[in-house]
Amino acid sequence: DYTYDAYMEHLETPSQFNGYVLNQDSLALYNIEVHIWGNVELQDEEYMYINMYTFSDSAGYFQIDMPNGSFGSDLHHSSDYFGSDNFNFELEDNTVSHDFILIEVTSSISGYVYDAETGEPLYLDDAYVTVKVYEKDENGNYNNYVGSDYVYEYENGSYNLALPDGCFQARFSKSSSNELPYLELTHDFCVLAENYVFDAYLIVDDCVG
Repeated sequence: DYTYDAYMEHLETPSQFNGYVLNQDSLALYNIEVHIWGNVELQDEEYMYINMYTFSDSAGYFQIDMPNGSFGSDLHHSSDYFGSDNFNFELEDNTVSHDFILIEVTSSISGYVYDAETGEPLYLDDAYVTVKVYEKDENGNYNNYVGSDYVYEYENGSYNLALPDGCFQARFSKSSSNELPYLELTHDFCVLAENYVFDAYLIVDDCVG
């Protein structure tokens, strides 16, 4: 029988990463997993890739002692919230603090996608149908991507996207290598704790081809 004794190297942790996990109303969120990954600085300009995890406490606070290096971080959470962006940071015998904000899902948009001429539902068959939603920013532009969904045949051409409260733009598109593509359809809407319903009717782009 083959025998192997493994000796694990202990990593020094002279730095620290800490902060809070809060909702959009600055209320603490408990037991949210903070995922950290990156390259640890070793001796002789060598690096080692690691994954680390910690959790927020009842006050929403998290704290973890860490080795020096370059890292990224994000949150693992339930579908009741929209995740915050990744946070990248450097550690060199110092402390970095960052607060993560999760936005509660309180609304949604759903409906069906049809061919405007025939009235037939559009499925994901030889082509693909996508629904992308963008949030309205402080300048009145829709540049903040929120999420997307695909239209599938087994869902009878329907789509459904969970959303926070706010104002958004839905963009519907379908293209195919075997037929003329459809014109993109955009629809602006606002929701406040509601399930908003919108059926999209797409028009074939006759100018292509």
